[in-house]
Amino acid sequence: MHVTNDFSMRAFTRLAVGGVLLGFALNSIAYEGFATPRPPRLAGLRALAKQLLSEIEHVSRYWASKQLPPITLVSQDEINRVVCKQPCAVRAAYLPVRGVLLADTLDPINVPLDRSILVHELVHFLQEINNRYSELTPCKRWFQREHEAYAVQNQYLYRINANRHVGGMLEPSMCRDEPDEKKTNAFQPDGDRSSLRYCIASPI
Repeated sequence: MHVTNDFSMRAFTRLAVGGVLLGFALNSIAYEGFATPRPPRLAGLRALAKQLLSEIEHVSRYWASKQLPPITLVSQDEINRVVCKQPCAVRAAYLPVRGVLLADTLDPINVPLDRSILVHELVHFLQEINNRYSELTPCKRWFQREHEAYAVQNQYLYRINANRHVGGMLEPSMCRDEPDEKKTNAFQPDGDRSSLRYCIASPI
């Protein structure tokens, strides 16, 4: 998720736990919340996402996927409803069953920091299809995936000479109260793995 400085990432540790990537039509981009679609912007995002997957290959352990996750531009209200269940400062998220959700206020094509947020979410997609850290308990899996995604995001920002560093709020202590392996369903909303999501917190 992408949040502002006054937002606590700790509130999302119970939301951002590991799930499984369910059947979805890949290589798709949609625009929700507006009466008139914006094809040029969507086409540009698809091309950008393919390029960023190649960039991720250069700064991570992942091979560039030939597939794209679904990428959807949504209103802030939609992110509030789907990701936070209440008004919040989240601007982007990866959900295994829906792919990447980007707030329509983001402009990854023209704004480097916004582009790095898309990089972060694409890392979560690669982590999911490669079952990265799947052996860990939910909170520890979430933490390791976030830690890795931030590292790749910061590597990307460094490569494009952006004078920014993100992920400073991420702390191992966020998982210190996690129950043991036998109780991990407590982190899963109603036991429904399809509703699990990964978020990023990139303070600005």
